[in-house]
Amino acid sequence: MRPGDFLPHASRDDALFEDAFVHAGLLAGRGVDVPLARAFASAAAEFHRSSPWTLLGREDWIRIESSVPRPELTWVEVLGASQPYEGVAFRATVDPSPLACPSAEHVEGGEEWLILFGGLNDLWPADTRLWEKHGLEVAGPGAYPSLDHIFPDSRCEAADAPTLRFLTGLLSALARSHEVEIDSGRWTKQVEMDAGAMSYVLSLTDLLHPIEPGAAAASGHPSHSPRFRERLGVHLARQLRDHPFKSLEDIQSQVREQLAGPRLPYVAARTPFETAQDLVYEAYESRGHRRRIQIARRALELSPGFADACVLLAEESFHPQEALSFYREAVARTRADVDALLEQLPQAHVWLVFELRPLLRGLAGQGEVLRDMDNHVEAVACFEEYLRLDAEDHLEVRVGLACSRYLLGRPAEALAAIEPLGKTSFSTYLGALATFQREGDSPEARRLLKAAVRSNEDVPRILTGGRSGGGALGARGREDEHDALHCAIDLRPLFEATPGALDWMKAHGRRGPARTPPARRGAPPRRHNKRR
Repeated sequence: MRPGDFLPHASRDDALFEDAFVHAGLLAGRGVDVPLARAFASAAAEFHRSSPWTLLGREDWIRIESSVPRPELTWVEVLGASQPYEGVAFRATVDPSPLACPSAEHVEGGEEWLILFGGLNDLWPADTRLWEKHGLEVAGPGAYPSLDHIFPDSRCEAADAPTLRFLTGLLSALARSHEVEIDSGRWTKQVEMDAGAMSYVLSLTDLLHPIEPGAAAASGHPSHSPRFRERLGVHLARQLRDHPFKSLEDIQSQVREQLAGPRLPYVAARTPFETAQDLVYEAYESRGHRRRIQIARRALELSPGFADACVLLAEESFHPQEALSFYREAVARTRADVDALLEQLPQAHVWLVFELRPLLRGLAGQGEVLRDMDNHVEAVACFEEYLRLDAEDHLEVRVGLACSRYLLGRPAEALAAIEPLGKTSFSTYLGALATFQREGDSPEARRLLKAAVRSNEDVPRILTGGRSGGGALGARGREDEHDALHCAIDLRPLFEATPGALDWMKAHGRRGPARTPPARRGAPPRRHNKRR
C-alpha cells in the first residue's frame, strides 16, 4: 500500500499528488529535526513490537482526556485486528454511546490523521531516504511507520514538532498499556521524553458505561444487531409465558408491532440463564470489542458454561486456538443440555429452536477456524455435521465446505456442496478452476472462466495481486467489489494449490488493463467473528 492510496481524488499524474510527495515526510514538518524523527521511529517500533491490536479491536475508540495539540487527535483507534494493515487512526469526535452504530459514526470530508506500518518502500520518498541515511529504529521489515495528515481535497501536510512529539509519546503510552489497565476504562501513562515527561490520560469510554440487561431496549436506540430477530423471538416467548395471548391473531399483531418499531423488545429475565442470555444480546448491540468481551465474561459468571457467551468470546478472539477452544466448549455445553430436544426434532429443523443455535454456531465457527488452520479434514466434518442439522444453511457454511473439500482433492464434491446456492461469483469461478485442474487450459475451461469474469470482473485483479479499490470498479460498482473481495479470499488458497492456475488466471481472466498491485503487508491477527 503506497501513501498515495489514501489520496481519494488524486492519481500519480495529478499536481496534487506530486505536491503531496514534496510536502509529505517527517522532516517537512515545521520545527521537526532528525532527533525528534528518531524518537518517533523508536516509539513506533515499541508500539509495533507490543502488538496492541491483540488487545484492542475495531471500534475500540480511546479518548485522550489530557491535552491534545489538535482537536482532530482527540480520539484514537488501534488498527490491525480486523484490517489489512496495522497502525492507528484518529478522529475529532466519536459518538460516546456504547450502542452507537459503527457505520453511522464517521462523517466523510474531515481531515484524516493516520499512522500506518508497511515496508520501507511504502513510506513517502523523503522518509525512505531518512531511514536509510540515519538508520532509524524499526521493528521489522514490514514495520516502517508512515504518518499521514490528509485534507478533504487530498492535500497532505506534515506534522509540526509539537504534534509529532505528542504522537511519539502517545505511541509509547499505547504500547505500555496492559489489559487490566485497558479494562478499567480509564488509565494514565507517563512517558519520559527528551523535552520532559508527558502525561496521557486515556479512556475507553465504552467500558465506563454500566453493563445492564435491557439497556439497549431502554435507550430506544435502533437495533443494528445480527441477533435482533432471535432476540425478538426469545422475548415474545417470555411474553407468552408471563401473559398468554388470547389468540393467534394477537400473537401475529404483537410480532408485526415489534418488527415495525425501532425499539428492542425486552421482558425481564426470571433466571440466571435468561439474564445471561439478555447480556449476550446486549453485547451484540454494543460497539467495541473490549466491551463485548466484558459482557460475555459477566454472562459466564451468572450462568457458568453459557454456550452463547462461549460463542461470543470465540468470535471476538484474535487467536485461532483460543477461538477453537471456545467454539468446542459451546458445542459440548449445548449437546449436554439439549440431547432430549434433538431426539424429538427433525434434525434438519434444529435452527428453529433458539436453545440449539449455539450448537450450530459452534460447529460453523469450528469449521471456519479449522479451515484457517489448514485442518481441512476436521473442518469438513464440522461443516457436514452442521448441514445435517440445518439443511437450509442459515450460517452459510457451504462455501467453506466446498473450499475444504477442494483442498482435500475432492473437486467434484466441492462443486456438489455449493450446488444448492445456484449461480454465484464463487460457484462460477470454482467451476472454471475445477475444469482447469481436470483438463488444463482447454476450451471448456476458458469458456467457464470468461463466464465467471462476466459475473464479477474484479475477482481476477484481486486474486492475481492487482488493486480493486481506489480505481475503476466493475460495472455494478461497490457492491460487486465487496462480493469480489470475499470471493477472492475464499478462492486464493484453491488457486494457489492448483499448479499453473494463477498464471492461467493472469493470462485469460482480465477484462481491461491491469492495475499496479499494492505492497503486501504482514497479515494481522484475524478475529473469527462472522457475527453469527
